[in-house]
Amino acid sequence: MVAEPGADTVADSLAQAPDLTLLGSSDRGTSWRVNRTEGVPVSRAWVETDEGDVTVLDMGRSAGRGDVTAAGTLVVAAAEDAAWTATLDGVALERVEDPLGRVAFAVPADGRVAVAFDDTSHRLWWWLGAAALAWAALGAIPLRTRTFKEVRV
Repeated sequence: MVAEPGADTVADSLAQAPDLTLLGSSDRGTSWRVNRTEGVPVSRAWVETDEGDVTVLDMGRSAGRGDVTAAGTLVVAAAEDAAWTATLDGVALERVEDPLGRVAFAVPADGRVAVAFDDTSHRLWWWLGAAALAWAALGAIPLRTRTFKEVRV
């Protein structure tokens, strides 16, 4: 997290949070790192068991996977969105309500969990925009003009 320069009230509030560690201040702002008090590394997706154990998933930009040893809840640190999907050994997982409005799925047993964000409409519009840009660039190439000679009869 970064607080902009001059935002002293925000910086004071963040300094009191137990899950944040101050990294430093500069002319661009003050930075904090998010920590987990249990010693589990910070991740974008994890599985919480009923006993309180946390298994962190290896995440990329829009997908991740990992092995789960017990049943629990798969949580993705992103706002609830229907484009997120999750599977356990290839079988789709059921969504559950999260009190913080995050993406959450019920994991009924142990196995290989995979989670992904699939925004097909965004990808489609991106490629249509790229094609329109290429068409406009092609149309902007000047063509040689033809010269016509007048023929007298």
